This record gives sequence, structure tokens and C-alpha cells, in this order.
Amino acid sequence: MAAKLEAALKDVGELKAGRPPKACAGNLRPIIVYGLSDTKAAAQAVLEQGGQELVILSPSGVAHSLGPQWFKELLVNTAAMFSELRITGIMDCGPYEGHVMNALHAGLKHVRYTGDEEAAEKLAWIGAKTGAVIHRKFKEILDLKGVADQLAACREWQNHIPAIPISGKSTRAK
Repeated sequence: MAAKLEAALKDVGELKAGRPPKACAGNLRPIIVYGLSDTKAAAQAVLEQGGQELVILSPSGVAHSLGPQWFKELLVNTAAMFSELRITGIMDCGPYEGHVMNALHAGLKHVRYTGDEEAAEKLAWIGAKTGAVIHRKFKEILDLKGVADQLAACREWQNHIPAIPISGKSTRAK
């Protein structure tokens, strides 16, 4: 992976031939998870609704405090328990390019970057060269921080009845 990142960094300097890929804005509706109990609740709610895909987002700041390895381990454990689901795990790197690079170096294929547009374009280029996607904004996000009944909140979310949809910002479940 380090060699791929080095090659991608060199290519960024040679953007004369064309524009880099746009960072992904997408219509994903991720759930911010803080541990295995959150991912279990989210996965169970998806399965109960007959869904096949789960999109989870790391909490903001985890890229700095626990690093991408923690999130990768959470994804591996969740995938092992719910092999019937396609799980997309997105590491929230905030406005920090270095956190994005660390996440890509760790092998994560989906990261969120909230910094400036110029850096986002460069990171999208690097991400594309390494098979990763850089996400910028989400239509809605469910944040499970402090939620007593994660399963009920995830069921409500899966039924497309978010408590208070706020474009690109977290919705706290009640």
C-alpha cells in the first residue's frame, strides 16, 4: 500500500492531462457508531428490514485518537458477525489531510474529508489511484452517541423516519 500511495502522490504533481476525480458527495445515509454494540444494532435493523447494505461512519476525532486500525478492526468484527451484509465503513478524518493519508495507508477504502476543496480534489485523485473513495457530505447522518436504545434508533432510521434530518450534519436519535 505504501508504494501505491507514493506513486499516487507523484501523479498528483502531474495533473496537466486532466482533472482529478471529484470527491464523492453521494446519497449515503451513514450511522455513526462508537463500538460493536452500535454496529450490531445497526446491522440487525438493516436485516429486519430486508436490507443488504449497511453504511457506518466513525465518530469525528477517532482518526486522531484511536486511528484507522481501530476502525478496521470494528469493520472486520462486524463483517464476521453479519456476513450476509455488504458493509461500507467510512473513516471520518475531518479536515485533516494527514488523517486521510493514514487511513488510506492502513487500507481503508472509504474516508470522509471535510477540509477545503483544493485538498479534497488532490485526495480524491490519490484515493482513486489506490482504489479508495473520498466522501465529502452526506444527505443525512444518524449519530448513536449517548443513545440508550440503539436498536430502536436504527430501526427508525431504516424506516426512513429520521428524528431531525440536517443536511450533512448529524441527527441525534432520541
